[in-house]
Amino acid sequence: MKWFRFFLGIVSGFLLTLFLINFLIMPMLTKSQKVIVMPDLIGMGEAAAESLLKNFGLEIGEKRWAFSLEYSEGKVIAQNPRPRIKVKKGKVVEITLSKGRGKAIVPDFSGKKVSEFLEALALVGLEAKLETVYGENEGEVKNCIPGPGSVLEKGSVVRVLVVKREGFVLMPRLVGLKLEEARRVLDSLGLVLEEVREKEGEEEAGTVIFQYPEEEMRVRIGGKVVLVLTKGKR
Repeated sequence: MKWFRFFLGIVSGFLLTLFLINFLIMPMLTKSQKVIVMPDLIGMGEAAAESLLKNFGLEIGEKRWAFSLEYSEGKVIAQNPRPRIKVKKGKVVEITLSKGRGKAIVPDFSGKKVSEFLEALALVGLEAKLETVYGENEGEVKNCIPGPGSVLEKGSVVRVLVVKREGFVLMPRLVGLKLEEARRVLDSLGLVLEEVREKEGEEEAGTVIFQYPEEEMRVRIGGKVVLVLTKGKR
């Protein structure tokens, strides 16, 4: 029985100690530690971020570096703990700083289809802007600006010159036609009616009396046309 009472006393003392720690001591310690809202450091410079953390009573921890297309070199791009969560004063904060965009080399386009070259640009972190140049081999990459081998910041734009076969038509005779009929003829040939002017004349109102380019002239598809219409008889 003495042994049992001794064991029971030990267990009771242990449970009492746990009770005191969990419900009396720990709450007192927790209340003594000030809780603050984690500031947002994203986009700040290294020195400014450290100063802000110090003002909040937080400690700066490990610093990491990584490339970033969004933030310039030396700016904070990530933090742990994340912004706007509650932390205790004295918390150690880890930050990741930008190494800048990083560099990329413009790949060679020789022997590549347009889609393949665009994919190659994307893989090295460059963007493409397609532009048309006229030539014989339609669909091939004629050139790129800056050229292959150029060293650029990632995210930079490369102009990709893609060949389109040059097409021409002979300018039809539009003089004597009404405006809507002339417009239909131009549309069917891939020509653009850029301007319509009016001039007094003997013909019925709305009749084409002058055109430019003139009849039988060689005009590139997509070319612009100017028409002059008569105002009709007074």
